[in-house]
Amino acid sequence: MRLWESGRQRNDAAYYLIIQTAPLNPRWAGLRDPIPERLPKWTEQLPRDERLESELFAGMNSGINFDKYEEIPVEATGHDCPPPISLFADLKLHPWIEENIKLSGYGRPTPVQKYSIPTLMNNRDLMSCAQTGSGKTAAFLVPLINNVLQNGPEALYRVCFV
Repeated sequence: MRLWESGRQRNDAAYYLIIQTAPLNPRWAGLRDPIPERLPKWTEQLPRDERLESELFAGMNSGINFDKYEEIPVEATGHDCPPPISLFADLKLHPWIEENIKLSGYGRPTPVQKYSIPTLMNNRDLMSCAQTGSGKTAAFLVPLINNVLQNGPEALYRVCFV
């Protein structure tokens, strides 16, 4: 069957024949493989590097008045939304993530994190809108990395390739 698209004639049968018989770029070769039965979980943490930690975690919160964050209004809509958290300790996070949150000096979550992290940890859809520096990136990555650390490398396959 020939179709016209953007002023060009396209032959679907020939197109799909090429796609099915063309050699797959080796970079993508493993994407269609079945998920391995059981990959080992990450159980070993690398030794601490005090110099690197001091560079990464020194002076992170300068200039931000976190007490004012409590006054920011937040609206959560949808059916049966998970309740917000008030402390990171309210979450059942992997110990490595808990340790990094403490090293970062974060005592309590920002408003966007209070609502976003429980929502994502409950496998719910989320759309967040907040100002720059409000913690949106951490609100997205904390549940994602926590899932991978707690469920092992096969969690990456479920997230990325299914």
